[in-house]
Amino acid sequence: MLCYTFCMKNSPQYCFFVGTRAELIKLLPVIHAFEKRNIPFTFISSGQNELSKELLGNTHIDIQLHEKILFPHMFWVIVWFFQTMLRGFFIINKRIKPSERGTMLIHGDTISSLMGALLGRALGFKIAHIEAGLRSFNMTSPFPEEIDRFIISKLTTYHFCPNKWACDNLKKTRGIKINTLQNTLWEQYQRASKKKIALPNSIHKPYFLFVIHRQENLYNKELVTSLVSEIVKQSDQLNAVFILHEPTKIALIQYNLLDTLKKNKNVILLARQDYYLFSKIIENSQCMVTDGGSNQEESYYMGKPCLILRKVTERIEGLGGNVLLSNNEPNTIHNFFDNYKKYSTKPLVSWAKPSEIIVDYLQSI
Repeated sequence: MLCYTFCMKNSPQYCFFVGTRAELIKLLPVIHAFEKRNIPFTFISSGQNELSKELLGNTHIDIQLHEKILFPHMFWVIVWFFQTMLRGFFIINKRIKPSERGTMLIHGDTISSLMGALLGRALGFKIAHIEAGLRSFNMTSPFPEEIDRFIISKLTTYHFCPNKWACDNLKKTRGIKINTLQNTLWEQYQRASKKKIALPNSIHKPYFLFVIHRQENLYNKELVTSLVSEIVKQSDQLNAVFILHEPTKIALIQYNLLDTLKKNKNVILLARQDYYLFSKIIENSQCMVTDGGSNQEESYYMGKPCLILRKVTERIEGLGGNVLLSNNEPNTIHNFFDNYKKYSTKPLVSWAKPSEIIVDYLQSI
């Protein structure tokens, strides 16, 4: 299907502001709903991540604010943020007339999400925040995501919340709250589950999946060292598939841990995978140990035992069921491996269509 990215003259238009692959994954069901209805929109990328061509398909980027950058230090993240936002202000201001500035759609809690909300408001757009209302109630964890969400909620006109709990978190916040019943990731996961994709040849035995990529964890040498030790120990009983995000690889090299994993025949090191293959890797695992918020939701959809390597989580999906919050305590992590089967639950059954709820509402106003 072709993507209509032209602008109707003097008519308020929609813009999608996307920075990371995770944002793109969750926004795609909404983008596809726009395309299906032939609703014009402009696609803006901050360039925080390189966006997967496989996922984009026929959807193309209209405005690219920056090229992909690997951030070695928080200082450069801040520099990149302000440089890109300033660049974005002038480019968008030049490309889109004031009379054509309608609604800026953003997703989640990344620095690109915050950038899109700030730029949108500065340029006169209304802000539609998808996946609104998630809260850990701790400004320092996850950092800076909780702060990003708090600021974004103050700038948002339309809060599209994935459940009633998220809506209730925004009771005292201005703007219209709409319950989409599920996260848009639910629709993307359903699409992925129907695809027939073979696992990599290196995966041929039962395994657990391990993912660690959050900066707050990677900067903690003691935690990373302890986790690698636990992985090596557990891999004697159950193979480990370790996903190496680029920042993860850098941290492991810095802490002299990568060679330990490479030498272990029971540990399978894989680079970051595309979304559809990664979904199959989760689906075929015995359990998952991760610090990813979206992974928590995906495990909830599958009923897959999941240990979250964080002290707090801004999501409620799976908690008290298939998901255990580790608080990064060694005993909790170790005990999960001994008892992971008890966290297995039935896969989610839901007929919710969050993307349709979102587009229906935007078209009704």
